[in-house]
Amino acid sequence: MVIGGQRDRLHVLNPVARLIREASFAGEQAGDIARSLSARYGIAPKIALRDVQGTLEELAVIKSGGHPGSARPGIQSNVTATGESAPAPKPHCEVNYRIADQAFVVRYGSAELFGVIHGLLAHLCAATSCGKPKVIDVWCEDGCYYLLNEGQVRMQSPLRDTAVLVTVQEIAELAYRGRDWLTVCHACSVIDGTQCIVMPAPSGNGKSTLAAALNNTGWNVMSDDVVPVDRHTHDAVSVPIPFNLKSASLAVLSRFDSRIDRTPGFRRGDEIVHYLVPQTIGEAPPAASYPVRLLIYPRYVPGAKTTLRRLSHVESFQKMIRSDCMLPLPLEDDLVAELVGWIGTLPACELVYSVLEDACAELAGIRTS
Repeated sequence: MVIGGQRDRLHVLNPVARLIREASFAGEQAGDIARSLSARYGIAPKIALRDVQGTLEELAVIKSGGHPGSARPGIQSNVTATGESAPAPKPHCEVNYRIADQAFVVRYGSAELFGVIHGLLAHLCAATSCGKPKVIDVWCEDGCYYLLNEGQVRMQSPLRDTAVLVTVQEIAELAYRGRDWLTVCHACSVIDGTQCIVMPAPSGNGKSTLAAALNNTGWNVMSDDVVPVDRHTHDAVSVPIPFNLKSASLAVLSRFDSRIDRTPGFRRGDEIVHYLVPQTIGEAPPAASYPVRLLIYPRYVPGAKTTLRRLSHVESFQKMIRSDCMLPLPLEDDLVAELVGWIGTLPACELVYSVLEDACAELAGIRTS
């Protein structure tokens, strides 16, 4: 994970992206990093170089300690993020939304951007902007897309898809930015009555696919990727942004959700990311936060029989750390002790599965309501 200039800006990196980031920080050039990854993972050199360059371009939008706001010299980047203040033009329209307990307004610079982005956020609409809302501006000028958060430039890019992806990321961070949190779990989470079940797992275990399937088998979903835990209440905070799905997930999920064929796709480097808006089960939308009843660590294993195994508290803590959970920095003894204590109060299981329907059926058996 990468934490930005503020302690509450979270970016989740998979293990390979982390290696690329660390090598870049150490001064290695893209070609050297690619050759190392090619040898280590048996990847074709051309593909390794393409992936390294794409990762460095994405890291260019992250403001982190010692990392420049644009791509390294010699790497052509389509994205920059200056962090400087800038005025926004008069918006085409503005809409009030709410995520967790944070009100915000998005000011759209054109009907095109409103049509694309609002379709992903409509489930977050609020009638009025209670309190002091955060303000996000997104617009296009002279073929370049801009995004401002509270007047600070977060992104500028010639690609509309990049503007959409960064806008959704900024809104997700509003759910926990400024909050005193115990940890931010790399997890999906579903609502179980008045409580929730948090499912942490490293990248590649199909959290978003599992969350989308559960949403279509009667569960309200709080989040498909990050679950902040409030330091004072130990409640999990709801971050109900659209499910972030890779193309390989669509065929599997078509058995669950008829909307899959209409899911919009956006280019991120060499891959297409698809956004699926979560559905609200019942009349009331999810609340801002819920007490955690259970931790389940999902693990997708091709060909494996679906099993749900009880874990000791030690095993649960180990799996939480391996799932790339985020801890506030600087790391302090009392916070670590509090995290261990919190995990120690929660029952935990490991869910091993290969068939999505079987995983959903197994989880249906542990519902309280």
